[in-house]
Amino acid sequence: MFSRIKSLFDPKVLGIDFGDKLIKLVEIERTTKAIKFKKLALIKNNGMIVHGEIQDFPKLKKKLKDVIAEKGIRAKKVVTAISSEMITKTIIEVPIMPQVDLDKVLPLEYEYYATLPLKQISFQYEILSESNGKYKALIMGVKRSIIYDYLNLFDKLELKPLAIEAEFMALARFIKSLSSAEQQNCCIIDLGSNTTDVSIIHQGKVIFNRTVESGEDDFNSIEQLSTFRKLATKVYRCLDYFEIKYRDYQINKVLLIGAKKEYTGFIEELSNVLGIEIDEISWGSRLEIDLNSEDMRLYQENKDIFTVSIGLALRGEGDG
Repeated sequence: MFSRIKSLFDPKVLGIDFGDKLIKLVEIERTTKAIKFKKLALIKNNGMIVHGEIQDFPKLKKKLKDVIAEKGIRAKKVVTAISSEMITKTIIEVPIMPQVDLDKVLPLEYEYYATLPLKQISFQYEILSESNGKYKALIMGVKRSIIYDYLNLFDKLELKPLAIEAEFMALARFIKSLSSAEQQNCCIIDLGSNTTDVSIIHQGKVIFNRTVESGEDDFNSIEQLSTFRKLATKVYRCLDYFEIKYRDYQINKVLLIGAKKEYTGFIEELSNVLGIEIDEISWGSRLEIDLNSEDMRLYQENKDIFTVSIGLALRGEGDG
């Protein structure tokens, strides 16, 4: 009984980023005085999850259970993310109204954009801004069976899920909590295996997001330079649309995550097409690295790929 009560007040949270190639686990201990990076792990996916959907439940459960035990991860609260390619999302404006009414109205608005019947969709929204008597809301939906599979997985692992959210929301939280002041208003380009997320962050909140159907796997083609240019052009079109739609905001900082060192050609092409220098996410000084020597080596060799999982683990109970 007392262990159950203790777990409710445990400041440790486990963030799990289920990537197409790698599964990233991070344990963060957050108190009023510090944010401590306690544990981390990398697991090769090997087809256990494909495009965000669990394909081999028994193998995935065993692998996670073994790694959590082996690494000494003690967090019982967990946050994970759904890949953007699995999410149908849109931004709409509605009159300001009580939350109870929003909960009824927004699903009906979302129905116009949904690719499945509403009863098959798990639905979530976030208020991005409020002005001129209207809310600007980001509405997201994902196939309900995908959510149920992850909830079932966490139940079998005896973990308490705090949230299942979009990856770009975790990145926004990372920036808000850890990055330097100059990066609080920026564009983040998240290069994934199959897709690329383009998000605009303003004062630590996502105000715009688009998913481009192209990613790192496309760079393996013979015409690599042409592929670089095509993706850079798609990103440019996203930002051009944003600047037309949101004239009050100016993009003066572009951050790229997910690009391997061998893809410097893409970074150069992206910089040329956008006409701006491409930076890396700043980790700031708030995060205390409290890793053992083995985990420290893993962290130093793969630092940038843990940004999403850290952003997930930074989500507290009751956070939006």
